[in-house]
Amino acid sequence: MNKKICGADVCKAKIVAVFLDEKPENLKAFFSDTEKFQAYEFELDQKNVTQWLAQGFSELVLEPTGINYSWLWAEIATQNGIRVRWADHKSTRHYRESHKLPDKNDKADALALAAIGWEFGEDDDYFLKYCHNDDLSFFRDAVLQLECIEAACTRLINRARLQLCREFPEVAFSNSKEATDGEIPLWAWLAGAERKLKIKSSTHDNKWAKSVGKAYGQEISDFTRFLAQQIRTLKLEEERILKDLKKRMRSPEFMPYQKVMTAFGFNVKLQALVIALCYPIDRFFTPKGFRAARAKFKQRLGFGRIEESYGDKKKTKVSGSALGREFVNHLISRTCGNSKKWVPKNHYQDRLLDYYNFTVKKWCGSPEAIKAKQDQEEKDKLMRDIKDQMGAKLSKEQMAQIEEIVRGKVKEVKVEKLTSNQAKKKWQRLINSRVAAKCVEMLWQALMDEIYPKA
Repeated sequence: MNKKICGADVCKAKIVAVFLDEKPENLKAFFSDTEKFQAYEFELDQKNVTQWLAQGFSELVLEPTGINYSWLWAEIATQNGIRVRWADHKSTRHYRESHKLPDKNDKADALALAAIGWEFGEDDDYFLKYCHNDDLSFFRDAVLQLECIEAACTRLINRARLQLCREFPEVAFSNSKEATDGEIPLWAWLAGAERKLKIKSSTHDNKWAKSVGKAYGQEISDFTRFLAQQIRTLKLEEERILKDLKKRMRSPEFMPYQKVMTAFGFNVKLQALVIALCYPIDRFFTPKGFRAARAKFKQRLGFGRIEESYGDKKKTKVSGSALGREFVNHLISRTCGNSKKWVPKNHYQDRLLDYYNFTVKKWCGSPEAIKAKQDQEEKDKLMRDIKDQMGAKLSKEQMAQIEEIVRGKVKEVKVEKLTSNQAKKKWQRLINSRVAAKCVEMLWQALMDEIYPKA
């Protein structure tokens, strides 16, 4: 079979596909030629899929954006012996723009993907090292499922607590922890669930018998019991997913990663995310050396920085996985950020706590450092505006005199943009983010030492 490449732009329930036997010399002219250029639409049903496969293509090029929409198309292609390649969204956009193909056009996107397959087909580094149905996709899907369950539980629990405030106030804000049977006692009791306990507990029955709500004629409403049933079901599903994750992470290839991350205090969900994003660690190796590889690792976990410059202005912004950044920051806030209750268990955690204390001292140990910095930024911005508007019209001496007068005035004005609580929260976020970035650096070094020990 002659080589034919399908570039497919995936929509919600269909794809727009372009099939190329070779790469056209001029993509823009080819796209505009209504006689030569053809794009097809296939809906996701048995008839259309059969017609799609009948085109006889040997390679499929997709973008990983909207992976849930494209997953089944990739799986169908794989099961039919068709090679699936994944092109980076940003690179695809640049490729399309460089060939002057129109933006926001499904047919142009499909054509660009097919052309990429021809132009870069032998360059594996151009395409993403991604597979839609491997172990890493299992970890990624499990993490997203756990996030979905957590978000749903939070809303349901908040509503249930409001209901309990007027029905059973004694337990409305109680912290009911998971029991030996995997159930959370409060929600299991409210849901009327049968529990597998050696010794039956009557704690909540006794509390309800003495409740002020019951004494004044209140009952546990059907709606509250319905909410409890939903919470219980979600919590049991969460436990099932966590057990599957733990079982999968006991595979030999993941054990070194799990060992190191457990020492750092990572929970199962964070461990799964790191494996999904960073396994295997040698994917970050580069001829530029150790520091460049570590920078790529940090960026993958959400702690990279990229520079944006235009004209005289330069700025940097964070890049990488927002979920990874959120998880690691949360880890630091509940460990180092709660140092009065948290006790380090090994040298990794000792080093993190030391770095946390060092960073706190660096910022004068108080939120006032944040306010002082912001005040100075406000003053500098005001002076830049004055220079931009008046600098060209006045001599250097006049400008210097005005600047001295204005700076004197600015010093007298206190810029109260942040309240004390706001400053404290911003200060804590700053400290946590610095320590979280350090944690990722340490994690890289620890993984390298574990997987590639020095002789």
